[in-house]
Amino acid sequence: MTAPKKVAMLGFDSAMLHFIEDLIGEGLLPNFKKLFKNGTIADEAYCPYPTVTPPNWATLATGATAGTHQVTDFWVHKTGNNPTSANASAAFNAFHVQAETIWEAAAKAGKKSIVLNYPGSWPLHEKNPEVADNITIVGGCGLTVGTITDGKLAEDRGLPLGYITGAQAFCYPHMISSQTYPLGVRAEPRDASGWKNVDEMGDFPLEVEFTLNLPLGITRPGKNTWYLLIRDMGDEGYDTLMLSPEKDGSKAFCTLKTGEWSSRIETQVEQADGNMRKVSFMAKLIELEEDAEDYALYLTEMVSPDGELWCHPPEKAAKLLEVESTPTIMGGFQHRSMEWFDESMFKELIEMHNKWLNHAAITLLTENEWDVFYLHTHPTDFIYHYLINQLDPEMADSPERHEEAKALHKAVYMGADKTLGAIMDVLGEDVLTIVAADHGSVPDGSHFDPYDALVQAGLTTLTTADPNDLPDDFEFMPEAMQKTEGITWTRKPILNQSKALPQRLLFIYVNLKSKFPDGCVEDEEYETVQRDIIDALYAFKDPTTGRHPVALALSKRDARLLGLYGEQCGDVVYAVHPEFSGQHGNILPTARWSVGTLQPLLAFHGPGIKSGFRMDRACNLWDVVPTACYLTGLPVPEQTEGAVIYQLLEDPNKKG
Repeated sequence: MTAPKKVAMLGFDSAMLHFIEDLIGEGLLPNFKKLFKNGTIADEAYCPYPTVTPPNWATLATGATAGTHQVTDFWVHKTGNNPTSANASAAFNAFHVQAETIWEAAAKAGKKSIVLNYPGSWPLHEKNPEVADNITIVGGCGLTVGTITDGKLAEDRGLPLGYITGAQAFCYPHMISSQTYPLGVRAEPRDASGWKNVDEMGDFPLEVEFTLNLPLGITRPGKNTWYLLIRDMGDEGYDTLMLSPEKDGSKAFCTLKTGEWSSRIETQVEQADGNMRKVSFMAKLIELEEDAEDYALYLTEMVSPDGELWCHPPEKAAKLLEVESTPTIMGGFQHRSMEWFDESMFKELIEMHNKWLNHAAITLLTENEWDVFYLHTHPTDFIYHYLINQLDPEMADSPERHEEAKALHKAVYMGADKTLGAIMDVLGEDVLTIVAADHGSVPDGSHFDPYDALVQAGLTTLTTADPNDLPDDFEFMPEAMQKTEGITWTRKPILNQSKALPQRLLFIYVNLKSKFPDGCVEDEEYETVQRDIIDALYAFKDPTTGRHPVALALSKRDARLLGLYGEQCGDVVYAVHPEFSGQHGNILPTARWSVGTLQPLLAFHGPGIKSGFRMDRACNLWDVVPTACYLTGLPVPEQTEGAVIYQLLEDPNKKG
C-alpha cells in the first residue's frame, strides 16, 4: 500500500452528507462526487457533545475529547466568578485549547503546517521560535478571517464583549445611509460645495460627510472623515455616487452606480495614537433613489495587510490580499439578519468569502512547503442558522419561500464544491485528504429554558434583568439569537438564593459556597442538589406540547462517558430533544429531526484509502487525527485519545 506523505483536512462547517448526495444527484457538485467516488464515506460519523463549533473543531485538530482539550462549549467559564452567562466568553482563542494540535506535534518533528481560518488556532502559542517557524496561521480567532471572537481580548481593550462577532482585527463593516440601520451610520445629503478635480458635477450635486464608525475594532481609531458625492449624471435623476477621503475627485476611492461593487480599495486610516494604518476593503452602492432621498452604501470590514492581528508570520498577509475580493465577516450572515441588505447580496458576500479563501489557500499551498494543511469555511453553517426551517416544506413560511430557500441552499453548497475542487487541484497525488464537518443541523424548535425547570423545582430564584445589564448589541440581535445558544439574557438569578445556576449551552452548576463568590450550598449538600437538578430536568414538561424536552441529564462524574469533565464542565450536563432547541448545540450527536441531522460529513481520499467505499463503522471525530498520523507517519499529538479507523484502509495491517 502506498502511504500518503501529507494530510489536508478541509472543514465545511455543519455540512451534511444527505444534502450533498441529493445535490450530487442533481449534477451540481462534481468535486464532491469525484471525492466520494474515489474515496471512503463514513455513513455513521458522530461528532462530540456538545454539537457546536469551537469544541468540535478543537477535537478535529487534537484527536482529544472536550474534557481533555477543555473547550467544552461555544463559551468558556471565567473561573473564580459566579457560573452565570455573564461570566462566560467565547472560546475561539487558541489559549483555551489545552491539548496539543496536530500542527504543533508536527512542528516539533520539523514538519511544516498551514492553518487557514481554523477556529481556535489563533494566536500561535508555541514558545519555541524554531517550532513557530514551522507553522503558518491565518485567522482562527473567529468564524472568518479578521474576526477576533475573544472576550478577554475585547475586555482588556475596553470593548463590548459582543455576542458572536466579538471584535474585528481592524474594523467592522459600515452601512452609510439616509435611513437608520442597526450599528449603521446615518447621514443626510446636503448641497455639495468645495469639490475639485471632478470632471462633471451634474445638476444640483449633493454631498454626505461622515466619520468612520469603528466600535468593534481591536485597534483604537482616530477621527477619519470621508465624503460621498451624489450626482445626477443622466436623464432619470441622481444615479452616481463617489466615495472619497477628501473633497477631491482625483483621490476618490470609487465611483458607483446602483448595484455596483468597487474594486478592492487600498488606503490608510488614522488611529488614536496618530499613526496611520494600511487597510483594504470593498464598497457596494446598494440603493440610490432618483431624488436622493434614500441611499445606502455598504463598506466591507477593513483588513490590514500588516497582518499582526490575523496572520503568522505577519509578512505573509499582504500577498493573501492580492485578489479582487476580501474576507467578509460571517459571510454576511449577521448583517443579513439585521436586514442591511437582501438575499441576493447575502449570496454575493458568501461568494466573496469563498473567492478570498480559495485564493488564500492556493497561495499558501503553492508558495510554501507544507506537510499538514487545515482549513475551515463557515457558510454551510451560516445558511442553516438563516434558513433551515424554510427547507422543510411543512415549516416554511410559504411554498414560494421554500423554493427560494432551496435555491440559496444549493448556491452555498455549489460554492463549497468550488472550494473543494480548487484546493484538491493543487494538493497533489501524495496527500491524504479528509473532508469533514464539526456537526450537522436541524430546524428551530420551541426553546427550552432550563430556568423554567429549576424555578418550578424551587432550585433557582429569579429577578427581572435590568435592561442596562444587557449586552451592548442585544437590541440588534436577531430574535433567534436573543433566546437561543444557551444564554437567557433577560432573566437573572438571585445568586445567594439559588442552589442551581445554568450557564452556557448545556451546563448547570451547584452554587457551592466553597467555590463561588455568591454560593449558598454547603459542600455536604452537593450530591443531593446535583440529583435534585437532574430530577427537575427530567420531570419538566413543556406547557405547550406536554412533552418532556430533556433527552439526557448526567452528573459531572457520569458525563465523563461523553468525554466531558474538568474545570470547564458544569456539575450537571444536559441535552434536549431536537424539537426543543435550535440547529445544534445542546442536541445529542445522534439526533435527527425534520430535514436535518446532527451527524457530520466525514470522508477520506488519497493513497491507502479504499475507493468507492461506504463505511458503516461508527466513526468519531476524535478518530481523525490518529488515523491521519498513522497513515502519514506524523507524530501523534500528546493528548490524542481517538482510534485509527482501520476499516477505511486498503491494507489495515500496514506496518510503518
